[in-house]
Amino acid sequence: MDHPEKLARMEENLEFLRAVSRGGPVSFSGKYFAIDDFDLGAGFLQQPLPIWMAGNPPAGTSAQGEKRPRTSGPLRRRVAHLRL
Repeated sequence: MDHPEKLARMEENLEFLRAVSRGGPVSFSGKYFAIDDFDLGAGFLQQPLPIWMAGNPPAGTSAQGEKRPRTSGPLRRRVAHLRL
């Protein structure tokens, strides 16, 4: 599987995960998979669903759950005390 397909599959899965996180039955039909009436119950408490990812894609390629750039500065400050 090439990188563009991996990226497309990941974005489709994120779309499904965001829909499921809101609660109630979800039917989803994408390019790579489909599911009818999937129900996790009331949904997730935190909205929007926080999705953290890391990777090393080829230059010029990005995919983020929120579709916006993020810097590592805020994250670095939040986890500075967690040094192992």
